[in-house]
Formats: sequence, C-alpha cells, structure tokens
Amino acid sequence: MNQYSSWKYILILLTIGLSLLYVTPNFYGESFAVQVMPVKAGETIDRSTLKLVESSLDKAKIQNIGIAFEDTDIKIKFKEATDQLNAKQVIEKSLGNKFVVALNLISNSPDWLSNLGALPMYLGLDLRGGVHFLMQLDLSKLSEKKNDGFLVNVRKELQKENIKYYDSKVINNFVQIKFKSEDALNQAKNIIRAQGSGRSIFGGKGPAKETEAFNFSQIKNNNEFILKIKNNQYTDEENVNFALKQNLETLHNRVNELGVAEPIIQQQGKDRIVVQLPGVQDTAKAKEIIGRTAILEMRMVDEERSDPATIDKA
Repeated sequence: MNQYSSWKYILILLTIGLSLLYVTPNFYGESFAVQVMPVKAGETIDRSTLKLVESSLDKAKIQNIGIAFEDTDIKIKFKEATDQLNAKQVIEKSLGNKFVVALNLISNSPDWLSNLGALPMYLGLDLRGGVHFLMQLDLSKLSEKKNDGFLVNVRKELQKENIKYYDSKVINNFVQIKFKSEDALNQAKNIIRAQGSGRSIFGGKGPAKETEAFNFSQIKNNNEFILKIKNNQYTDEENVNFALKQNLETLHNRVNELGVAEPIIQQQGKDRIVVQLPGVQDTAKAKEIIGRTAILEMRMVDEERSDPATIDKA
C-alpha cells in the first residue's frame, strides 16, 4: 500500500484550514449602515461630531448594532432597513449641510478576520446591485480656459523679458498679440516656442516634444506686426488627456471615502468615465457626491504666488 510522507498530509490540512478561514467572512453577511463624511475631500471628523450623532440617535430612540469611527468618516450599523432610513433623516437634521450622510452596506465580518486579511468576496453589480454612472466631461469650455491661461502665462514671460507689445487677446481658438516691431515679434515667438517645448500651458512642467506645441502665423499690417498662436492637434489631445486624468484622480479620492469595496472607475472612449459602485444603496446621494466631484475646471496659477495669476499688459 502506497503511503505519502507526513509533511504532505500536514500541508494538505493546513491548506484546507486556511481556505476555510479566509472564506469565513462571506458567511457573516452585511448590515444596513449610515455613513457620515465631510463635504470636502481630505477633511477630518472629530469626536464632537461622533457624540452629536450618538446623542441624536438616542433622542430618536433608534438602536444601532455598532459604530465605527475613523478620521475621515463615521459608519453606524443597523439591524433593519427602516432603522437605517430613519437614522439618516435624524443625522442629516442634526448635522446640517456640513456633512454628507449616505446609505451603505457594511460587512459584519469581525475585526480579527479583517486584520488577518480575510475579507468577504466582493460581488459586482449583477449579483450585489449598486450604482452605475456613465459620465461625459464637458470639454466645450476647455479651449477657452486653456487659451485664457496660456495668454496670462505669455504676458508674464514677455514682461519678464521686457518685450514690448500693445495688445493681446483671445480670438475664437487662438491667441493674438500685436507688436510695434518685427524684432519684438520674433523674440516673443522664440520665447513661446521654448515654453511650449518644456512646459505645459497650464503651468506644469512636461517633457519636451519632438513637434512644436503651437502653430504660429504672422501678419504685417501697416506699422503693426501681429502674431497668432494656436495649439496643434497633438497639444489639444494632450490637454484633453490631462483633464481626463485629473478627473479620474479626483473621482478615485472621493469614491475611496465612500468606503465602496472594489469600485470601478475607468476611462471609456475619448471623454467619458464609467463609475460602478457595488453595494451602494443611496443612488441620489451617490449621484450628488460624484456629480459635485467630477467638474472640469482648469485654472492658470502663478507659481510664485498662491492666488490666480493676473498680469497687466505691458
């Protein structure tokens, strides 16, 4: 009769034991919960807010089965869905509009299992339900904001180099600057070309490009020399990608604060973002939080000051 070594039996038993341990959290189920978070991402919650939540629930005689307090949020568990809904109304009334109060589902798995890394299996929208958003970035004003910021930056550079011009403005999708001499125009063009090769028009540093970031055209009209500057297609695409990346990062930060397990936040197509939040019950509140977060807003900032750059014309 063939026999295996003892260590092989021990290894099999150990593997089975660990498998049973790590599958255990799935049998604890989930509890109805209310989650309290600051309105602004990155802010913290102090103990006084926790005491206010507890006292408001006690006055309303709403029983909870556990409260988890962290610096960024408070989670209160309830046995019944009716208690969860009533608690949300009571907490919103007591805290006002300084905090976000949302419905959620939280695992009942004990802390000691979580500390061992034994977490419940997270199910997708098809098995668990939740929220699915398909968001499209509003790029209609991107070109306008981009050119406004670029013009501020150009004015600053021309002023620094003491290059005289007497008019500058944004017309449609290009920037126009007028000079009194062709020499001043050529100097300005060289400065702008150098700027485009190593810096983003939003003020951030970027890699040098093999192709120029801008297309230049110049016109001589009597005694004035006009320089027209327009982004090329490569730069326009780069700016859209930059805006999309910023929104994805902001959405990730905000969704992480919701405590959603394994959310899906990814780009779809050129200017769309898909957000899936498994287990989220409060669709309206999730829409409010996500919608408030994913706003495309580009501003040109003077790196030497904390306020938005405002440079007068030379």
